[in-house]
Amino acid sequence: MPNFVLSKNEVEKVIIIPLKDLLDDKNKTSQVLYRQEQKIIAPGYKIGENFIWGATAMMIAELEAMVKNEQ
Repeated sequence: MPNFVLSKNEVEKVIIIPLKDLLDDKNKTSQVLYRQEQKIIAPGYKIGENFIWGATAMMIAELEAMVKNEQ
C-alpha cells in the first residue's frame, strides 16, 4: 500500500474501498453537515461508517461517468 501524506486541512483519513462499492448506487446519498456554523446539504457516498463528500465525491462521480461511458 502506498504511504499517503494527508493535508490535515483537507483530508480526515484514507480509506480503501473496492471500486464496485463506490459505483454501487445504493451507496449514494446526501447528508446535512455544518461547516463554520453554516448548514450544508452535501451529496456523497456512504460506505460503512464513512461519508465521502466534497471534492472527493465529485471526483468519484466523474470517474463513475467515465467508467459507465466505456461500457
